[in-house]
Amino acid sequence: MEFRIQKQTREFVESIYKLKFPKDEKYNLESQLKRASVSISLNIREGNTFKGKNRKRFFNIAKGSALECDECLILLSNLYGVSTTESRAELLSIIKQLQTLTSNLQTL
Repeated sequence: MEFRIQKQTREFVESIYKLKFPKDEKYNLESQLKRASVSISLNIREGNTFKGKNRKRFFNIAKGSALECDECLILLSNLYGVSTTESRAELLSIIKQLQTLTSNLQTL
C-alpha cells in the first residue's frame, strides 16, 4: 500500500514540474506548489519509517500538503485559466487519490 502511494506522489511531483506557469508566478504560486508537492512525497516516505503516533503525524502533514496543492491549483485556475488544461484535471484526480490513500494509511 505504501509503495503505491509513494509512486503516485512521485508522479504528481513530476506533473507539477511539467506545468507551464505564468512568468509572474515563479516565486509565488509556482514555488509554493512545487514545495508542497515535494512535501507530500517526503512526508509519506519519512512516515513509513515510524509506527503509531509518529507515523500518523507525518501522514497528516502529507495530507495537509495535498490540500495546499489543491488550493494552489484552484488559485492558478481562477487567476490564469489553468483549469482549461487537461493536466489540471489529472492533477486534481491524483490529489484526491493521495488524500484517500493517506486517510487509509492513517488507520494503521
